[in-house]
Amino acid sequence: VGVIGCGRIGQVHLKALKELEDVDVVAVVDVAVEHAKAIANKMGGEGCFSGSDPSEMFREVRLDAVWICTPTNMHVSLIELAASHKVHVFCEKPLALNVGDCNRAIAAVQNAGVHLMMGFQRRFDPGWAAVRNHISTGVIGSVCTVHLISRDPKPPPESYLLGSGGLFVDMGIHDFDSVRFVSGAECVSIYAVGGVLDGETAARFEAAGDVDTAMAQLVLDGGRLATLTVAR
Repeated sequence: VGVIGCGRIGQVHLKALKELEDVDVVAVVDVAVEHAKAIANKMGGEGCFSGSDPSEMFREVRLDAVWICTPTNMHVSLIELAASHKVHVFCEKPLALNVGDCNRAIAAVQNAGVHLMMGFQRRFDPGWAAVRNHISTGVIGSVCTVHLISRDPKPPPESYLLGSGGLFVDMGIHDFDSVRFVSGAECVSIYAVGGVLDGETAARFEAAGDVDTAMAQLVLDGGRLATLTVAR
C-alpha cells in the first residue's frame, strides 16, 4: 500500500499498517520531501518509495491500495487519481467539503470498479459494535433516544481550522455516523446551533468562521430522536 500525507493522522495509520503482517508499505508521499523520506525510512518497507508527487508514486509503484491522509480539500482529486490507476482507496474523513465533491469521488471509484472506505473507526471498535448489537437484537429493550457527547482534548490551531470545513464537518461527522451505525436509522430532519464560547481561543475560531461548541437534535426515520454535543 501507499500513504499520501505523513502528518499526525498519516503517521497514526502508518503505525497501524506497519503492525499488520500481510501489509507492506511500499510508498509514502508528503509535500515535505525530506519528511517523506524520513518517514519512509522509519515506517516503510525495504526500498520504500518516497516523494512529494502522488502522480509519480502511482506511475512508479504497483499498489493494491492507497491511504489518503491529506487536508480535506485534496481528498477528491487524489481519489480520482487513485481510481484512474485502479487502486483501492482508504480516505480519512471527511470525504469532501460539499456534497457535489462527495458525489464526484463516489462516481470516480464506481466507474473504476475500486473500493472506497472512509475513516469511521468507531464502526470497528468492539464497544461500539456491542452497542449496535444490543440495540438491533432488543437486548436493552426499545431504544427511543440516542445521546452522544464528544470533546477534543484541546482546540486546534487556526491554520487547521481554516481548512477543516467546520466543527460539524470535521469533528461531529463521527457522531453523525455513530448515530446511524448504532440505531440502524437515517436522519430525516435536524436542528443545530453553535457558538464561540471559549474566550481564550475565540479569535482563531472567529477568523475561521467556525464555532467551538455546538449541539444538534436529530429526528430519525421511525420517529426516534438523537442529540449530540461537540466541543473543541
